[in-house]
Amino acid sequence: MPSTPRRKAPISGGRPTGAGKTSGSLVRWLLLGFLVLSVSGPFVMHSKSVIITDDHFINEAPRVSTPVARTLEQSSEVPTETIKRPNSEILADPPVADTVLSATPPEMVEQSDAHNDSGDSASDEAATVVSTTPPQEVEQNDADNNSGDSARDDNDEGQQAVADDKDEESMDDESGAKDDEEDSNPTENGTDTLVSASKTGAVPSNLTVTTTLDTWQNDNDIVHILYSRFMQHQPNLLELGKARLELFKTFCLPTISHQTNPQFLWIIRTDPELNPILKDGLLESLQGMENVAVIGSNEVRKGSVDNGFRNKKAIADITPESIFYGNLDLVLSFQEATAGRIVLETNLDADDGLGLTFMETTQSLAKTTFEKIPSKNGWFNFCVGRHLEWQYFAPWDKHTDRGSFELGSTHICVTPGLSWATQPNAVPGFTVQHHLVKQDTPSCKASNKSYLGCWMEVPAPRPQDPMAIRARTPTSTGMNGVKVSHEGDWGPKAKALDDETWPLLEPDLAIPESLVKSSHKYLKDHLELLVAENLKGQCTKDHSCSEGIKKKLKSLFFEKGSWINKHDLVHVLHMEVPEKLNLSKLFISWEPVETQTVYEFLWILYVDPNIDQDSMNSLMKRLRRSPLNVVAFQTDQAPTGSFRDAETLTRLPTRRLLFGEMSLVQSYHEASQNRTLLETSLRANEAITKTFVGDIQNKTFDRLGQFGSSDWYYQCVSEYLEWRHETPLGVPPAHGFVSIAKRPSEHCTNRPGTTLITMPEAKIPDGWAKEDAKPCGNEPRAGCYTESGERNAARMLLPGIVDVPIAYQGQGSELERLTQDQSDLREDLHENFALERYHLRHFVKSVNGT
Repeated sequence: MPSTPRRKAPISGGRPTGAGKTSGSLVRWLLLGFLVLSVSGPFVMHSKSVIITDDHFINEAPRVSTPVARTLEQSSEVPTETIKRPNSEILADPPVADTVLSATPPEMVEQSDAHNDSGDSASDEAATVVSTTPPQEVEQNDADNNSGDSARDDNDEGQQAVADDKDEESMDDESGAKDDEEDSNPTENGTDTLVSASKTGAVPSNLTVTTTLDTWQNDNDIVHILYSRFMQHQPNLLELGKARLELFKTFCLPTISHQTNPQFLWIIRTDPELNPILKDGLLESLQGMENVAVIGSNEVRKGSVDNGFRNKKAIADITPESIFYGNLDLVLSFQEATAGRIVLETNLDADDGLGLTFMETTQSLAKTTFEKIPSKNGWFNFCVGRHLEWQYFAPWDKHTDRGSFELGSTHICVTPGLSWATQPNAVPGFTVQHHLVKQDTPSCKASNKSYLGCWMEVPAPRPQDPMAIRARTPTSTGMNGVKVSHEGDWGPKAKALDDETWPLLEPDLAIPESLVKSSHKYLKDHLELLVAENLKGQCTKDHSCSEGIKKKLKSLFFEKGSWINKHDLVHVLHMEVPEKLNLSKLFISWEPVETQTVYEFLWILYVDPNIDQDSMNSLMKRLRRSPLNVVAFQTDQAPTGSFRDAETLTRLPTRRLLFGEMSLVQSYHEASQNRTLLETSLRANEAITKTFVGDIQNKTFDRLGQFGSSDWYYQCVSEYLEWRHETPLGVPPAHGFVSIAKRPSEHCTNRPGTTLITMPEAKIPDGWAKEDAKPCGNEPRAGCYTESGERNAARMLLPGIVDVPIAYQGQGSELERLTQDQSDLREDLHENFALERYHLRHFVKSVNGT
């Protein structure tokens, strides 16, 4: 095995871009010449490269030497950068460039044939041609872009298959198998960032950049491709995209532009209709890099399928029309070079980064490894080992301005740096899902098949050096591993690791701490907007569609701990947890409550004292993870009477509190004294739709004028779904049997989800039974009930809760019709109640004891 290459010293103080700095006097002389020539017509001048944005000139930092730079050292021609700008625009104090600046269209610029060999290394930098057409009016698409396709990428680590037959808690514990490859990304942060041209119109919104490097070359005779994706299928989620662009420029771009070996092609695919603000920001951030191609395409390419980059389909979406940045000839040259050569393909999310020696190390290892296989049919995976995860929150510092670091898990092959290496004659059978690579593929050290399907860890320069970094933030689509609060268990070792990590950022990853702080501030300032857009982006094509993810996102801007309600209402949800209920079945009611679209309510659980200890431990684990205002009391029955009553706090003493804070109960109780109070009752085998709380609060608020200050009434559902573990004919189907319950004989107030609504001065008579309530009719009065007119509740007929299940009343053709409608009814449970089909299968097996 070859020795690990030394790390290259990174550039300090800002994001890498391109050229060096010059003296102020030279700048002033060149500015004078520029202004004179800009009035008289086209001009040509030799200088150092410069990026022009709307009204900013930004000096480029020194770049790592690139193949084209080395080629130009032997050339006598001046590389050129052509920028089309309005003649009337006044340029203030520009730095000099080693390119050609022109106020006329590119075709009118006369290139100089003499190289101004000043001895400055920056003068040999590669050139970039920026080509634009006149600005066009851009019509934004609906920011939602909800295609309705909930298909997940194969990189989601198989979460959708996690629990076909698993207990709810084991399902929850699979969160480590959920990576969001698609969703990292960044924006302008206000320090040395490139200001988006679209905001001022100085650079047209249809900016494209053509680079001059057009030929593959590699000292190791390897074709190396790096794949990234940015905002695919989410082109107009502007706030989310800005935040992802910020992370891209902080965590991804510096680590790639400062690789010790730049002989690779970085292909970044983004949505073809990407918002011009995001597009311009992305392209401008890449200025000065020659080995990059940004493609307007929603295709997903990886080295694990269809023979990877060797297959011409791998670049079928790369055309003159789809290439936003780069050189089509370079892409074609790289693919042509695959014939007879080793191909190395690497994945990198746009908010992740790689160690600075990654490309050099993997190419060297691939070369020396494959030299042992003369038949040239070898293939294997590279996986990174030690890697960092940056969290927005820090559990030891609620006022952090930089977040915190922790080590990422290495039990799976994580997405940043996942690579596929193949020889020309290989017929690879790569494991597609990255979290299964180490499970289904032997280690190359242990494999008896010499590099014919194994995985190898990428060695680091030193044991403490990370070979990858991941940004775990609320911009994530999958939200896997993302902390959503400062709360959490941590010890001295975690804090010590964080302290030891910060000094490694710049030497190992070319990421200054100042950039991390800047990104943290951006996320803090825009958190609510970007989280709201991340919620909109859920369930769009190739993105996650999980209620658990939505819960984590919503918890970011919901403050727990005290009463709050936008309608000035008080809403309490009462739920009894009986002794004979297996707590794994509590998921029936639990998941719909936790996925409510509105979190402004208090959830009180009344837990039977006789529940066994294992079930109690499971319950406590779920409660600790809940995003809601929830408390649990140990009592054999829920208190009678109104929550507003003075006796409520006496009936719920602190000594019976299992979970939560008594101050939370007191806050809601105090707020209920002079406000309208809603009390929804649920049994543990009953469920409400995800919009139930929001809908009933809205309707109550709209209806307040119809009732006096001392009135009270019930709202109940008109009909509800009923699920049983076997069909009416006694056959246990895989997903149970769902029917629509319409029972005129059943009193409205006995249906699931019934809510008692009392005005601030209402007094319910002693001895009142809810079955005494009569329809409200056209003249609402105290003690009446009104039906919602909706099917927004469900009841599960489970043994142990319903001792004698109500007999199914349908027969004949109606039973036949319901049997045929099972797919639609189960979809109703999924879409509206957040109950997945694998939950239903689990319930069936649990009830049947299988």
